[in-house]
Amino acid sequence: AFSPTIVLQPKDYSIKLHPAACHTDDCLCPTICKVSSIRYLGVIIDQHMRWTEHILYVSKRLRVLMHKFYVLR
Repeated sequence: AFSPTIVLQPKDYSIKLHPAACHTDDCLCPTICKVSSIRYLGVIIDQHMRWTEHILYVSKRLRVLMHKFYVLR
């Protein structure tokens, strides 16, 4: 869930990926965990819908590329 404030986000949840054949409560099915940010289609999205992590990532990449272009010049 994306929300600009922590208040609107769910507190504690876990989602299990059950196959059709799993009918027990104590199964070992994988669980989807909450993360603070994710990269989707090249854009880093964080849980507060802020651009900080994405801007830091892009500026770091640009700094490396600028140095390479400077050396090639």
